[in-house]
Amino acid sequence: MNFFIILALDSTYERLMALKEEEDTTKIIAGSNAKPGEIPYILNLRVRGEFHCGAVLVEVAGIEIALTAAHCIWLGYPDPLSAQPVKDIELVAGELKLSDHTGHEQTRKPTKIIIHEDYNRGDYPYNDIAIMFLDGAFNTKSRYVTPLILPRNKWDHPCNNFPF
Repeated sequence: MNFFIILALDSTYERLMALKEEEDTTKIIAGSNAKPGEIPYILNLRVRGEFHCGAVLVEVAGIEIALTAAHCIWLGYPDPLSAQPVKDIELVAGELKLSDHTGHEQTRKPTKIIIHEDYNRGDYPYNDIAIMFLDGAFNTKSRYVTPLILPRNKWDHPCNNFPF
């Protein structure tokens, strides 16, 4: 019996180590590759030309904005809600792989960044959201770049019924 338990633990450890090695190289476990046009609202947020974070293209009242996590653009000085300088940021739509350039990519720059006024970068970051206003609209007449359209009114979603 003890031998079986040791074998089981050893086998589990080997699987965990294999997953960890896989995680170190792929960063996603049990995921699948997106197909062209499958997630047309996803944006590549670059800081000084390098991939930094993801963002989402959203249309609100006919205006395209980008939403991202505040920690992705938080600078923290000279005041606690300072963002990276807009000149250092660009948003790329229509990009499926960082290493492939298909011709569907479009780039815009933010003109203004607003970090949630109650953003707290503590152990549990609360209100971790930021809005970026863009220097122009993306060409959304393709299947590769399309904003996520939020529901206009109360949305009846199964999560609305959770008791919390």
